Amino acid sequence: MNAPPVLSPTPRRASVLTLGSAAAVTIDSAQLFDRVRSTARWTEASRAITTALLWGVDLHVRPLQLIADRACELSCAEQGVVLVPSEADLPVDDVDTLVVSTAVGMHADEVLGQRVPVDGSTMG
Repeated sequence: MNAPPVLSPTPRRASVLTLGSAAAVTIDSAQLFDRVRSTARWTEASRAITTALLWGVDLHVRPLQLIADRACELSCAEQGVVLVPSEADLPVDDVDTLVVSTAVGMHADEVLGQRVPVDGSTMG
């Protein structure tokens, strides 16, 4: 019985290099597609927020709520919160407490209105 012909190292090496190059191009294309799709989602969110702020298209959705919703959605987060100074008239350096003014996602109702100290907290 005759043994199958053995390929010399040069054709095998060329095949491996060709397959490696094709795989690298495929990975680069997938990464580029993912970046383009992510950029499109962020652009659409920015457009929606800008429209809501400038024209008040949906008066039932507060602008901070829309921002929190979109940021949570785009970052695939389970929860998003927006903190504001407890006293709006204080200079920034004098603010010592923030309040959760908007919350979306898990436990949103539970954290809404909570006060967070600026010093000694990860959120403040």
